[in-house]
Amino acid sequence: MSVTIKHALELDVMKNAKIIAGGSGIGRVIKRVSFIDSPIEAGILDLDGKFLIPGDFFISSFFAVKDNLEKMLEIVKVFSYTCSSALCIINQYLTELPQEILDYANEHSYPIILVDKDVPYGDIIRDIMLLIIRDQEDTILELKINNLLELDSNSDEAEKVILDINKHFKRYVMALNCKCSNFHLEKNKLDFLKNTINNIKEWMCLNYKDTILIIMTFDRYPKDNITAKTKYAIEQIKSIHSGFVIGISNLHSHLGQANRSITEAIIACESHETIGHDIIYYKELGTYKLLMPLKTKSELREFHDEIILPIMNYDMNYKKNLLETAICFIDNDGNYSKTANEMFLHENSIRFRINKIKEILNMHDRNLIFYEQLSIAIKIYKIFKLNS
Repeated sequence: MSVTIKHALELDVMKNAKIIAGGSGIGRVIKRVSFIDSPIEAGILDLDGKFLIPGDFFISSFFAVKDNLEKMLEIVKVFSYTCSSALCIINQYLTELPQEILDYANEHSYPIILVDKDVPYGDIIRDIMLLIIRDQEDTILELKINNLLELDSNSDEAEKVILDINKHFKRYVMALNCKCSNFHLEKNKLDFLKNTINNIKEWMCLNYKDTILIIMTFDRYPKDNITAKTKYAIEQIKSIHSGFVIGISNLHSHLGQANRSITEAIIACESHETIGHDIIYYKELGTYKLLMPLKTKSELREFHDEIILPIMNYDMNYKKNLLETAICFIDNDGNYSKTANEMFLHENSIRFRINKIKEILNMHDRNLIFYEQLSIAIKIYKIFKLNS
């Protein structure tokens, strides 16, 4: 998760700052922060990137050019051309900028921010640089998790890698993976969650691929205590945003199985839209445990196409709803009466449609195999639809 102008504006030191132009560029990434108050000539572009680099966040009072519109505009153009992330102006000498500059910044989505003169620019530099350092630390942790997931479960190497992430981890391990599609993780809320979870030294909360990953370890296995602690972790996650989806792994008895715990939590979390719950336990996924990791395999696509495509083709050719009926039938555990009630149809109509599907698939006298294969195919269909 790179540090952007939006993240910088969420800092306490920037709480009264105002974007006066280029607001559509708040997604620009900040690479470094500098204070500059001397005139800048366009010729500086010839220095081969030694002075200005993409991602520069510049702080200035514009003292040297406050009475020269042409020079002010030239500076903004140079910063924009070199892909600077933003210009932050301390309002000691200027409380507004000429409209010509604002128009240019808006046209090029180049953020210009106005900050009160009583805010020390050193504090702005410090706090934004701390964000960048934390982001780099998050990147390193993510790389370590990626490395861990490539290792064999329960191996000495896996245990070594996970202990390198947190030397206080204990023997028993489980993981939670959390995401929310309509929630932009505000730094302060995420920091609050991290601080709360990481206050328990045997646990760890970190960013992982636009999700939150929590690794929980225990030195012994009292089931009730672990259940209570899992509930506590869920409550902390929900406290920063109720819309989080949470995937929860099984509890494993060896720290070297941490990679397995993480994988299970990710699979459970990814199954959210298919399962329809916001808290999903890996142990309750059933067949999805097998299907989710195989979703990119050609064999899964072939099995899906053998069962689902003939039904879809029939629906297309005869304007029927056999696939919808099949999905409802499987969702209701093969119960004709419940399927009929849910679809507002007579039970005989459901039986007719299911028999038609058996006929299409040439499984009329193979009831057990029919239900088993249709159930798996419907699950695969839902997975593919989710990822399409």
